[in-house]
Amino acid sequence: GLTGISCGGYLSSIVGSVDDRFRFAAPVYGCGFYELNPAWHKMGGGGEKLRAWYALWDAKNFYDSPAGGARIPYLWCCGTNDRFYPLDTVRRSCNMLDRTVPLNLSLKLNMPHAHPPAGDPKEITAMANAICKDGKPLIDVTHAWLEKGGVLRAAFDAHGRTVARAELLCTCDPNPLLMKRKWQGAEVKDLDKSGRLSVPVPEDAVMFFVNLVDSEGLVASSRIFERADWGLVNHPRNPATD
Repeated sequence: GLTGISCGGYLSSIVGSVDDRFRFAAPVYGCGFYELNPAWHKMGGGGEKLRAWYALWDAKNFYDSPAGGARIPYLWCCGTNDRFYPLDTVRRSCNMLDRTVPLNLSLKLNMPHAHPPAGDPKEITAMANAICKDGKPLIDVTHAWLEKGGVLRAAFDAHGRTVARAELLCTCDPNPLLMKRKWQGAEVKDLDKSGRLSVPVPEDAVMFFVNLVDSEGLVASSRIFERADWGLVNHPRNPATD
């Protein structure tokens, strides 16, 4: 398998799309859409060279490349307030993967941007063991959708793991600098550990998702919901029916 931290996550996210010699890819933090994050706007001095870098080397140019065609499983690990790879860029990057790509997310509240131990989530070892050593797969959040009335529902497959709890993570802070948004967690009380959950979402929440935590503390996340994009969710990975 392949993993990398920060810029290494950016690289491993590309390689997972274009090279099928690996069994899986597990980028930590790194993703595409650098131009959406002000933290990178002066990279390389900015200006014309930076725009050329966006056009040629940003990871978004590779995720759905016909020349690539790799369909290996992904596990994307990141935090709610990452300075360099905010959740909107992670969400957009995940959405660009072909719908046939097996995708797991592990998103954590205020996960520090750092090398190990912070940058070595134990979910990656669990995924490696599942794929290469016949261990138990991570929990899969197979579907997540928001119903009228503001209730988020999700279906999941625990793959034999013991579900310990579930939580809704959301932010009602519209700050365009995502790293400065304030997030909050709420326990999911309506949890059927055989594979269903539902939780009310605050009316003013601008971004949210649900986490399932197993008995080993491993975190599995739903897709990321962002209200700014509502009405534009007819994407191959997020069809209007999901």
